[in-house]
Amino acid sequence: MPDYSTSFDRYRAYTIGQETLAAIVKVAGDFIEASPTIKFYLEDDHTVEDTNLAALVSDTMVGGRNIQRVSVEGRKTLFSPLVSRSISVNFEVELHRIASVRIAGERDRSLAARREIETILAGAEIWYAPAILSRSSLLLFQMSIFIPLFMAMAAGVYVVWLFGGEVTTTTVSGWTLIVGAAFATVYFSLKDLLFPKLTFNFGRSANRIQYARYWRNFFLTSIVVGILAKFAIDRLLK
Repeated sequence: MPDYSTSFDRYRAYTIGQETLAAIVKVAGDFIEASPTIKFYLEDDHTVEDTNLAALVSDTMVGGRNIQRVSVEGRKTLFSPLVSRSISVNFEVELHRIASVRIAGERDRSLAARREIETILAGAEIWYAPAILSRSSLLLFQMSIFIPLFMAMAAGVYVVWLFGGEVTTTTVSGWTLIVGAAFATVYFSLKDLLFPKLTFNFGRSANRIQYARYWRNFFLTSIVVGILAKFAIDRLLK
């Protein structure tokens, strides 16, 4: 049977936990009929690897350092029939690409493994993943910049109007530009903190999930409370 290869990249947002990674390791192991190698790339240029996921997750290095990248890789050559199988699944924020999958071997077997991994990745998406626009095209890249800018300016207009600034169909207060720029600055400065594209639910890295959730709730609550307080003050002053 002739060799076949398939590959794809994903530009969504993912949380990779032990269950998700175990499912990917199983698909890789079934595909190559051997145990794939799992590698955790940690901060400060440390790397730990094993074929046993449970042992890797419980490693003290993983518990004490943030994970920057995870890969699952395996290769095996069969001689009857003669075919070489290989698989690579990589999770890393690289030029906005988050997940990278490469599979080679028999056509039907490769396509089946690809479909399984695509299903696993779909289940690992974070709730705000649909808002992550792919940078694989110039149009989507431009949209990822200009849509937040437009929303920031719209929010600036609303806040200025809410606090009594001049907002009409022909003129707006100069504060609108200042407030809109402030919103845009906060968004682009904190978006990776509030909405990380890749989080690993292992050891110390799991803290980032809690931090992101805390700060999202904090900013959302602050905005809602600020608006409600403004309406309540206006009502009391009437």
